[in-house]
Amino acid sequence: MASTKSYEDYGYGAGPESPKSSASSPESAVEARRKMEAPPLVRDLLPEQRKELELHIRRKIDRRLLPMVIIMYIMNYLDRNNIASARLGGLEDDLQLSSTQYQVCSRHCR
Repeated sequence: MASTKSYEDYGYGAGPESPKSSASSPESAVEARRKMEAPPLVRDLLPEQRKELELHIRRKIDRRLLPMVIIMYIMNYLDRNNIASARLGGLEDDLQLSSTQYQVCSRHCR
């Protein structure tokens, strides 16, 4: 069975007395600790419930974000191919572009 690391292993949730704390004074350390605490609804969850909730949230974000990222990737690919085809079709001559101007234009599409 794989070992799991806690938030403290990555430096999250370190208390004010911990050497991991980056606060300069005890008051700011306490305030920083207060800011890092989870909201009461999350803080009161069992570890299994919290993991299940995090998995649900991650999947929800993935369902909403990934389709948009995939579409942007496809559009970028099509745009790069289109600018190369346009050059072969005479884009530089039609717009009276120098080779440097065309390279700047094509560089922005990558």
